[in-house]
Amino acid sequence: MSKKDTNIEFEEINGISTPTNEVESLQHFFEKNKNLILGGLGLFLVIIIGGYYYKNIYMPKAEMSANNDMFDAQYYFEKDSFALALNSDGGFLDVINNHGNTKAANLANYYAGLCYYNLANYSEAITYLNAYKTKDEILGAMALGVLADAQMENGDTDAALISYKKSATFSDNEASAPYLLKKAGVAFENNGNSQQALYFYTEIKTSFPQSEIARDIEKYIGRVEAKL
Repeated sequence: MSKKDTNIEFEEINGISTPTNEVESLQHFFEKNKNLILGGLGLFLVIIIGGYYYKNIYMPKAEMSANNDMFDAQYYFEKDSFALALNSDGGFLDVINNHGNTKAANLANYYAGLCYYNLANYSEAITYLNAYKTKDEILGAMALGVLADAQMENGDTDAALISYKKSATFSDNEASAPYLLKKAGVAFENNGNSQQALYFYTEIKTSFPQSEIARDIEKYIGRVEAKL
């Protein structure tokens, strides 16, 4: 059997020896697709630069503007002037509508929900409290608690009980959990579910025995146990 000699020429590119025919193929491919390749690289750079600008320049300015706008609204809220807090220039509704991508606008949903609840507009309270998203242990739990109250006032008992349960189990922060556990217990007890109410009352006794809410929790426990 005879061997055929194969003579392959090599060209060095960036220190790597590459067969000449492959180099020519790469050059041909680049020339043929140059506009597409350069366009793709350009788009990639635009995305990178745009992302950097959005995160490090645009959003900080937007947050500052939203917080400045919300200053008066928070003042009115603290003075229980809920209609002004909602509807004044720079009120919570303005912040939500004009600064929708900011953390301040998200927080404004929480405040708007509380304002509407205090104005007895429970449907709007539900809308804005549902729009509020957070992992904050206290604010998240309290928002769910007010949402449950609004749903109950609006006649949606099933949804309210679900929200009471979520609020009571949202976190184990002692600043909010005992209070919300008791609210949930009372809600379930009033709705005839003594077993579930007993669970919430007992959780206060066992998990938060030093809390102020725990001081008289025995009478709640005794009351529901008598119903079982």
